[in-house]
Amino acid sequence: MTSKILTSEWLAETNSQLADQGIPPNERHKKAHALWWAELLPDELACRDSEAEYHHLQIEQRRSFAHIEAFFLTQQMKRRSSGMIGGPMYRAAFYYLGEFWPFDVPLIMGQIKVRFLKHLQIAPDALAMLKSDKVSLGEFTLFCEDCIDYGYAIEKVLSVPVSDVALRFC
Repeated sequence: MTSKILTSEWLAETNSQLADQGIPPNERHKKAHALWWAELLPDELACRDSEAEYHHLQIEQRRSFAHIEAFFLTQQMKRRSSGMIGGPMYRAAFYYLGEFWPFDVPLIMGQIKVRFLKHLQIAPDALAMLKSDKVSLGEFTLFCEDCIDYGYAIEKVLSVPVSDVALRFC
């Protein structure tokens, strides 16, 4: 299997093409994801026979999409001075009041205030209770910090090349 590798040149060229098409900077990462997916789709269809190759391609896709997101967010950040929030990097679940509430973990670049409660998908009455409960709100803050730490650490783990031996055990 020969999987395509995302390069800085591809990102820069795609950014230039999307700018020429008049696509706003905050929408370019979505279009770039679609373009990259279109390039990877033949590889994905070709490796359906081998589970190890398919798993490897899935890891490469996630890594590539994260790089696309980071590249385009960096391009936007160059136009701003403070930083920005993008993403989500991944989805987590916050346990509160006997239920798991989806939490979209944002991709944070630069120094910016983040309102984590805006990324929590929770019923309005439960949100009001969470805001008034200092202990649970503190737990939610720690949960958010753990999610961000995990997000940045998993990128380092995914950047380590997976050997053929390791793929056999997946």
